[in-house]
Amino acid sequence: MPRTRRRRDARNAVALLIEDHRRLQKLFKDFDRLDRADEEARIEIVETACAELKLHTILEEEIFYPAVRSKAAPEDADSLAEAAIEHEVAEMLIDRLGETEPGDPDYAALFKVLSGYVRQHIKEEERTLFPRARKMNGLDLEELCMAMLARRDQLLAAAESANEALEGELTEADPANAPKENAGVHRARSVR
Repeated sequence: MPRTRRRRDARNAVALLIEDHRRLQKLFKDFDRLDRADEEARIEIVETACAELKLHTILEEEIFYPAVRSKAAPEDADSLAEAAIEHEVAEMLIDRLGETEPGDPDYAALFKVLSGYVRQHIKEEERTLFPRARKMNGLDLEELCMAMLARRDQLLAAAESANEALEGELTEADPANAPKENAGVHRARSVR
């Protein structure tokens, strides 16, 4: 699984999420710039982006959104509901990517749709939800950041352990099976 550990100096939860957004946007740009013939690099970017998205989504859904929802004004409920649904759609696209062979024309198309969708989601969060969160009384963004970093470490440790076990089983069953070229997308699922 690609390394996704972050610097520990993010000041608050919003800053941490924006840092994730910038990493994702860079991955999307890198994919757009790649030569179509460089399948190995495309696979690496897709695997990394999918793993990053899985982690980011879990942190938002388990920690950030519930905390914001608990302090939000009633008019913020729609934004939070939309964001949760957008996560579901992104997860469906990630699952489809995991089921699609990298040589299939749908592979690049699915990733481009995913990247466009996530870019729009990022824009909406940063334009509306994050500024509101910064102004919410009683929402401790520093504490949320610490909780999110701890959860990220927990998820990464669990994923690494699961991946090592899976690779061991594959190697035991047939040494030619360890690790497969599209395993990163499938491994991203083990984060949940």
